[in-house]
Amino acid sequence: MSVPEKGYDGELQYQYDSVSKGNIGSAGLTLGQDNLALRIEGTKRYQSDYKQPAPLHQGESRRLAGSYQDNQSANIGASWIFDDGYIGIGYGEQHRRYGLPGHTHFHDHEEEEHHVSTHSPVTGHHHDHNHEYPDEQHEHGIPYIIMESKRWDLRGEKSNPFAGIESVRFSAARTHYHHDEKEGHEVSTQFKNKGDELRFSFTHQPILGWRGVIGGQFNQRDFSAYGEEAYVPSTKTKNHALFLLEEYQLGDFRYELGFRQEWQSLLNRETQKNNKQNASSISAGLAWNFTQDYFFNLSLSHTKRLPVAEELYANGVHAASRTIEKGDPNLTAEAANNIDIGITKVTGDIQFNISSYYNRINNYIYGQFTGTELNNGYRSLQYVQNDALFKGVEGNIDYYYNQDSLIGISGDYVRAKLLHNKGNIPRIPAYRLSTYIKHSITDNLTGQIRVDHFGKQNKTADFETPTDAYNTVSLGSEYIGYLDQSNYTLYAKINNIFDAKGKDSTSYIKDEMYLPGRNIILGATLTF
Repeated sequence: MSVPEKGYDGELQYQYDSVSKGNIGSAGLTLGQDNLALRIEGTKRYQSDYKQPAPLHQGESRRLAGSYQDNQSANIGASWIFDDGYIGIGYGEQHRRYGLPGHTHFHDHEEEEHHVSTHSPVTGHHHDHNHEYPDEQHEHGIPYIIMESKRWDLRGEKSNPFAGIESVRFSAARTHYHHDEKEGHEVSTQFKNKGDELRFSFTHQPILGWRGVIGGQFNQRDFSAYGEEAYVPSTKTKNHALFLLEEYQLGDFRYELGFRQEWQSLLNRETQKNNKQNASSISAGLAWNFTQDYFFNLSLSHTKRLPVAEELYANGVHAASRTIEKGDPNLTAEAANNIDIGITKVTGDIQFNISSYYNRINNYIYGQFTGTELNNGYRSLQYVQNDALFKGVEGNIDYYYNQDSLIGISGDYVRAKLLHNKGNIPRIPAYRLSTYIKHSITDNLTGQIRVDHFGKQNKTADFETPTDAYNTVSLGSEYIGYLDQSNYTLYAKINNIFDAKGKDSTSYIKDEMYLPGRNIILGATLTF
C-alpha cells in the first residue's frame, strides 16, 4: 500500500452474468496524507443456480440445484510509511452461503432399521433474508453451507536495520473460520478452524557475489468438527520451517539455490496421539539469457510434503465430495524428485513460453476409491500412498501482427500414473488446446475470439468414470475510456457460445452435473 499522490484512489466494479443470473459488485478506496495510508474495500456477489447446456437426466431442470452462492466480504487496512520501511495492519471478514450441488445425505439403511442414530443435529437458528434461496424452492431442500471467516494481519518492512542486512520483513496473521452445513433451518454439522501464522525474512548483503534471503515461518491450526458428518476428528497442527534462498549472477547466467527444513506435529485430540514428522527440501536452478530476448530455464529439486489431518485421521462422511473417507495415521512424507525445463522469448513479433516437467514422487498420498457407489451416490475412499510419476508440458506461442493485435495458441498436458503397474492416479485434468485472436480495432476498442478444445480423459483410476472431449467458443470485446482524472472500462463476453456439454475430470461429483452452458457477461470498471 502506498500514499496516493492526489490524496485518494478508488475503483468501482460491476458484472452481470446470464448463466447464473449473477450480480457482482465491488468498491475500493485508498486515502492518504503524509505518511499514512488507509484502504477500505468490499465485494458483494449473488449467483443463482447456473444453467447447464442440457439436463443431466431426462425430466430434470437445466439449472443445477445447489450451485448458487451468496457472498459478501469487506477489508480495512492502514499503513504507516516511513523513509526506510513501513508497518501496516488489516482486518477482513467474509460471509458466504452456498449450496452443495449433486449432494444428498448418506443413509445407512441397515443402521436405521435396527437402532436410532447416535448423532443429534446441532440446533440452528433461522437466518432472515430478503429473498428466497434456490434450495428453499425444492420440496426436500438442498443442503447448503453458511460460512464466516475473520482475519487479522500485521506486517512490516525495514531497510538496512543493521550491518550486513539489506532489509527485514515480517508478517503475522490470525484467522477464525467456521461453517455450518444445514438442510432447511437445522445445522447438521459444524466445522471450526483457528489459525495463526508468523513469517520473517532477512535479505543479506552479497557474500562472495551471492544475494539471498534467510527466514522462518510458524503456523498453528486448531480444527474441530461436530455433528452428523464430522468426518475428521478435532486436531491441532503445529508446523515450523526455516528456509534459505540464494542467487548468483554471472554474465548471462543466473544460478539459484534453495533449502527448507520443516517440522510438524499433528495432535489427534480424540486419541491424544501426536503424529510428529519432519521434512527437508533442496532445489537448484539455472536461468540462461543465451541470446537477446531468449531465456533457458532449468530447475532441479528434491522436495518433501508432510501429510495433513484429513489424510491421517479422516473417518466418516464428507458431504461436499460425496465420499466416505478413511485416513491412515501411518502415512509418511512424500518425497519428490523434480526436473523442470523451459524456454521463453519475451519480445518481438513472435513471443512464446514453453516448459516441461518430470516429477517422480515416492510415497505419493492420494484418495483411492475402494469400490462402486454405496448409497445415494456415495463412494468409499481410503487415503493411501504409492510411488507415482507426473510428467507434462505447457506453453503458449503468440504472433503479434500489429502492435496490440495477436494470434496465438496455448495448451497443457499432464500424464500421471502410479508406478509398479498399479494404475492411474484419480482426478487428473484432461489435456487442453486453445487458439485465440485478439484484435485492436481502435486505440480504445479491442475484440477477441477464443476456441478451446478439452480432451477426453480415459486414463482413469479404478472405480472412476472417464470424461468425454468437448469444445467451447468464446467472444469478447473491451472499450477503455477516459474522463478527466478517471478512466473506465466496458466489456462484454459470450462464453461457450454453442452450449457445449462438458464435465470436470478433476471433480469428485463430475457424474452429477455438466459445467455451465452459454454465458453472457457484461461488466464495467471505473478508477478515479
